This record gives sequence, C-alpha cells and structure tokens, in this order.
Amino acid sequence: MKKKKSKGVSCKWIRVVGRFLAKTVIMIMRALLQPLLGRSGKNSVIRLVSGDSANGDKSVLQANQQLHKEESIWWRIGRGLLVRALVVPILAAVAIGVVIYGSTHAERSRIRSFPDGMRLYYKSVSFTSTDGVSLSGWFIPSLRAEDVAEQGDKVLRRQRPGVVLCHGLGSNRSQLLPLAGYLNSQGYEVLLFDFRGCGLSGGEIQSFGLHEREDVLAAVHYLADRACVDPSRMVVIGQDVGGAAAISAAALDYSIKAVIVSDVDKDVKAGIERRLAGSGKMSQVATAGFMLGYKSYFDTEDRELSLEQTAEHLSSNQSMLIISQSNDENLMGSADSIAGHSRADTQVLAVKNSYPSPLLHVDKIGKTINLFLHEVLGDVDR
Repeated sequence: MKKKKSKGVSCKWIRVVGRFLAKTVIMIMRALLQPLLGRSGKNSVIRLVSGDSANGDKSVLQANQQLHKEESIWWRIGRGLLVRALVVPILAAVAIGVVIYGSTHAERSRIRSFPDGMRLYYKSVSFTSTDGVSLSGWFIPSLRAEDVAEQGDKVLRRQRPGVVLCHGLGSNRSQLLPLAGYLNSQGYEVLLFDFRGCGLSGGEIQSFGLHEREDVLAAVHYLADRACVDPSRMVVIGQDVGGAAAISAAALDYSIKAVIVSDVDKDVKAGIERRLAGSGKMSQVATAGFMLGYKSYFDTEDRELSLEQTAEHLSSNQSMLIISQSNDENLMGSADSIAGHSRADTQVLAVKNSYPSPLLHVDKIGKTINLFLHEVLGDVDR
C-alpha cells in the first residue's frame, strides 16, 4: 500500500509540474504574439451593471476613448518591446537547456555483437573510473591454446602490449570489435569498454570527451595491471569523441606509449560546427548557444575543450597517429592543426572513402595500424 501511495504522489507531482510548464509556455507565447499596437486586455472592455442600454453604450464608448488617450501609442510600443526583450532570452535559455540536456543524456545504443561471434575468447570485466563511475567492458587476451601447446609455461610468463579501444559518440564497445579481433590476432592484449552513459556502464551524462578521459585512464590502469600485459607498452585507440578522450588521457599519463585516433576535431566547438554544417547561417548561432550552455553546464573553459592545447602537453617520448578522411576538409584541417601543436612524434594519415569511420574498415587500415605500432613498440613477443 505504501508503494502505491508513493507512486500516486509521484504521478501527482508530475501532473502539477506539467501543468505549470504548459501554462508558462502559453503565457510566454501570448506575450510574444500580442500585437505591439493592440489594446490592453484589462482596459479594452468596460461593462455596466445597471442603466439603460443607450446610456450604457454611450458611457462605455466615452470611457474607452478616455483610457486610450491616457495610454499613448509610444507607451504601448515600449511596453510590447520590453515584454519581448524579457521573454526572448528566457525562451533562448530554455531552448539551450533542452538541447544540452538531450545531447548529454542521449539514449544508450544496444550492444548487438559480441566477441564470441568472431570466435574470440573474452572475459566480461568491470572497473571504476578515476572519478568513481562504474565501467563495463571486455578483455580479449592474446593467449591461444596452440601457443600453450607449443611453448608451454613460457607463453604464460610473456608480457605483451596492451591496447585500449575507445568507441565514438552515440555508440558502445562493440563499434570497434572488428579492429579488436584484428589486433588480437597480431598478439595484442585488448580491452574494449563502454564510456559513461553508454552501453552497460554507469553514469548518465556524456560530456563529449571532457570527463571521458577519466574513463580512458581507468581502462589503461586496469589493463596495465594484468600479468600478461607489458605496462611500458600501452596503446590507446579512439574514434571521434573516443579519440579526443584518448589524446586527453595520454596528456595526463605518459605511461601511454602510443595513441591512434580517427576523425577528431580540434575542439568541441569545431565538432559542433561540423555536425551543423548543413544548417546554413543558423549553424553559427546554434553553435554559439550550444557552447555557452555546454561550458556553463560542465563549468569548464575553452582551453579544456581544445585538443590543440591538450596536444602541447603530450610527451616527446610518446607517438601519435591521426587518421582522417581526405574528403572532409574540416577533419583534415583539425588533424593538421592538432599535429602542429603536438609535442609527441605525430603522423597524419589521410584515407579515402572511409565513411563512417576509417577504424571500421579493418581490411584497409589494419595493416597500417599494425605497422605503426611495430615501429613504436617493437616486436610484440620481445
């Protein structure tokens, strides 16, 4: 009985808030739609309770004329403009708030493919982000039965490079599963995981890489602590927002030896502008409004959202490969700009016909990634 009562109270409050919001919207719309030269609602009608009809009509007419003389046209215009000046910012703030909330609380995409579908042995794992968010992922070891049969205990004591894969915006760990399978076949220990607010991980808010870097750091530390992983040869590979988080994490933790990213924007603003490129002139207004709300919501500054400035904090002992689609001028410009600011040994690779992401075309990009890692890390089995 108590549960039903609680549910009823909750529903009642929802209805009350809903009615309040509806009335507020109606009031705002009425204020905006009311003509500047229209008559004031409270002064436009005067009714007589007593008196004959003729005298009453004459009195009403005289009263209205007197009221409109007292209320000048300039007063009505000024009042109308003042109402609009007060209401428009409120509407703009509400609209920005709705957009920010909707984009940072996006619906989770379902995990539809699993490692065993690719005949990969894996283990479901969980760990905690550096700021306390519970994260979920898959660990795919490189150890194979035939290796144990051929090399015995020696293979059990061997440490190999660890690779953390970071999915893109609106996706989950399964996005980069084909790349995980390829890297695993090359002898790398692989960890895929869901960012906060995605897949099966905890948290509700997605911050476009700002706080996701904490997730990447936690994933790197979790993988590096495994006995089969060489902590001095850690790699992070990220797509889109995952790439931004990967670069930010590497700038904070120099144990990350190599970073490979794809389709990254030089900052959050550039990413929003690129996604709104088809909106014409309104895209600039929309971007400015979004950034204002975003920085207020996350209490952050432009320098924290810039991968150009973040790349300046990378170490000269680190290496980075930025993969970008050559048919997208904005992405190519961002890649060159980030590379120009990077203190790490950085390469930019332009690829063609790689929609929606080069990292998803393992048949085209896999060998290039493996060659880059071989140059940076050396032989996998050393």
